[in-house]
Amino acid sequence: MNNGIAWLALALALSLGNGCLGYRLGSMADPQLKTIAVARVDNDTDEPRVSAYAASRLRSRLVTDGALRLVESSDADCILKARVRSYAVSSVGSAKLPSADPGQQLYMTSVWRVTVTVEYSLVAPRGDKPLIAPRTVNGAAEYTDLIDLDVVRQDGLRQALYDAAGKIVRDVTEKW
Repeated sequence: MNNGIAWLALALALSLGNGCLGYRLGSMADPQLKTIAVARVDNDTDEPRVSAYAASRLRSRLVTDGALRLVESSDADCILKARVRSYAVSSVGSAKLPSADPGQQLYMTSVWRVTVTVEYSLVAPRGDKPLIAPRTVNGAAEYTDLIDLDVVRQDGLRQALYDAAGKIVRDVTEKW
């Protein structure tokens, strides 16, 4: 009977061990890179404060990821450069409004989508030698115009930049 329990325990241990073969513990970043800095983000759009929003989201995502330590550019092993290329708002959902004319159908946008396009590169701190050549990512977020359209539009923009920053950080912190 004890022999049967031992075999059962061994089978259970092997089945649990095999389920984790595809996972990797620790950072997947280049082992030579330990620290990163975020350069000033350029803004090609006419939306004010996009540079500050994007830089903030990039820093937040880097700290959350933890693969590289965020430092000042003078102490960094690499520098992340970014440029917000475009920003757009579009209607993706609407609600039917009542109309005095039965033949007329009125609709009001109730869900908006913000999309941003961000170009980024990773360079060495001295000489601007590219470690990652310029690449482009898109970020998106949806929002409703609950109270103040401008306030929720700004929040949607920050969410879209957060989405784009997550894609950039994932790309930068994985071995390339």
